[in-house]
Amino acid sequence: MASTEPVAIITGGSAGIGLAAARELASSGWKVAITGRDTARLEAAAASIGGAVETYTADQADPEAAARVIETVSRRHARLDALILNAGWAQVRSIPLTGIETLRDAYAVNAIGPAYEIHRAWGIFEQQRSGRIIGVSSYAAWDPFPGFFAYAGTKAALNLMIRSAAQEGAPIGVTAFSVAPGAVETALLRSAFDEGVVPKSACLSPENVAGVIAACATGQRDHDTGKTIYLKRDGDGVHEMVV
Repeated sequence: MASTEPVAIITGGSAGIGLAAARELASSGWKVAITGRDTARLEAAAASIGGAVETYTADQADPEAAARVIETVSRRHARLDALILNAGWAQVRSIPLTGIETLRDAYAVNAIGPAYEIHRAWGIFEQQRSGRIIGVSSYAAWDPFPGFFAYAGTKAALNLMIRSAAQEGAPIGVTAFSVAPGAVETALLRSAFDEGVVPKSACLSPENVAGVIAACATGQRDHDTGKTIYLKRDGDGVHEMVV
């Protein structure tokens, strides 16, 4: 029997933007499944939210493992309303230091994994005649920080895959969005940049981004399907650029 509540899968849901998005949707009555590589962190994240939050240990760099989550969740609830592709990988590497391993890791997590998950969810959306795909991209796809040669390329690829999904999905009721924040105050950011390089005052909060993700998932931003919603914090608040 199909769940009466909408269902979302959020990759990389144990911390940062993914956790904030899970909390936002769960508080609005959604059933949320979060994925990540660390089982203990996932369970702690779910406990911090409470309610109907499911956890699935899966590495986005392993497309088959990530796809099995889609199949498990959709079979369990007999529906899938939103696929939120948030898991990401980033290293700051100059072009001379961007070797084949860096390229493979960046594209595996940030581009190939999401592409395959969209592919595996497509049949579910087609059968339902509905579905929303939200890719968490980056402002780096528009204005790459030095050292983001690989990372920026992967996020630009994600933006174009989202646009393709929106165009191909329109006849079957599928919408797709890229949400592309600038610096966000997370552990991932601080693993790459200290406050001397990226001050807290220049950073978005995970909740700033989660609010836009939730608006896309719930249909409030359907007019932006196929577009990239760039977010940036300036001195007077959070600003959007939609392209």
